[in-house]
Amino acid sequence: MKIRFRHEKDSDYRLIPVSGAMGAVTPTGDIKVDLYHESPPIPDSVTHEVNEDGTLGQVVQHDPQLQLQRTLFVGMVLNARQADNLGRWLQARAHEAAGLNQGAEVDDDDQEVQSTQ
Repeated sequence: MKIRFRHEKDSDYRLIPVSGAMGAVTPTGDIKVDLYHESPPIPDSVTHEVNEDGTLGQVVQHDPQLQLQRTLFVGMVLNARQADNLGRWLQARAHEAAGLNQGAEVDDDDQEVQSTQ
């Protein structure tokens, strides 16, 4: 028996940077995961010198903030089996990426994680 999956991107699809994830097990036993990106916060203001020719000069003052900002982009809710499959799939892709970084050849088949209930 075979089944063919047709792939299409949702109109809301977008590629996001991910620095990490955080989450917990819900009271119903699902796993909620939020993916985030860490970056320095955008300063409230920056002051520049103005050069004699009217062009923008060097920064002379900005609001330093000794913190990082975590911007949460997307949340996921998975059951235990889906989370396990996703974890194994990510580990396999991480090993492939490490191999590419060391010059190893990797089979370029369309690899995907199975999200069977």
